[in-house]
Amino acid sequence: MNKLNNDKGQVAVLYSPRFGAGWSTWASADIAEQVIFDGDIAKLVIEKESLHKEGNSNLHKSPEFDSIVSKIEKLSLEKFGEDFYPGGAADLALVWVDAGVQFKIYEYDGKESIEFAAKEIWIIA
Repeated sequence: MNKLNNDKGQVAVLYSPRFGAGWSTWASADIAEQVIFDGDIAKLVIEKESLHKEGNSNLHKSPEFDSIVSKIEKLSLEKFGEDFYPGGAADLALVWVDAGVQFKIYEYDGKESIEFAAKEIWIIA
């Protein structure tokens, strides 16, 4: 698997944090893990996020943003097949997770969130 790691021992995890289209949660079970961890797409998301850091207030209307989103959509279809729906590409985000940490990605109406196993509180009666 083509994961993207940083120098802090963390792995890039891709998810779609806005309502609309899920990223991995809308993928078939056999490719969901690839979709979450793809390093090439993670690099494009970092590039997309850097546009925001450069102070572009109309980020979603810029040609640079559209170009990166198109690259993400094209690459995801090449890697995951034509049955994959890349509709969450425009809102795709990245979070760095420590290697070996368990997590789940939940989805509601296309909005994905990450829940870490160590942070769940279980109650015993």
